[in-house]
Amino acid sequence: MQATQVRPLPPTGITAARLSDTPLPQLLAELGIELHESSITDPTFYGAFLERGDGTRVLRMPTGRSASEHDTAARMLLADGLGLSRL
Repeated sequence: MQATQVRPLPPTGITAARLSDTPLPQLLAELGIELHESSITDPTFYGAFLERGDGTRVLRMPTGRSASEHDTAARMLLADGLGLSRL
């Protein structure tokens, strides 16, 4: 079995304040992150932040959630995926 090599994400210049205050569509556009719906219907799945092999970054979010839940989960996933949760 081969170990998976994790590549660090390039610096984004994003701060926790910008992550929490910037409207989500604007934030995703500024960071070049694509938003895609997920077909996963498990109620415990809140989404996933992915970096593809070509460097593109994707936020996969389930449908059918309230706007508040969607926004909160997306920002938490972004914070973790961008390394802000480790500061």
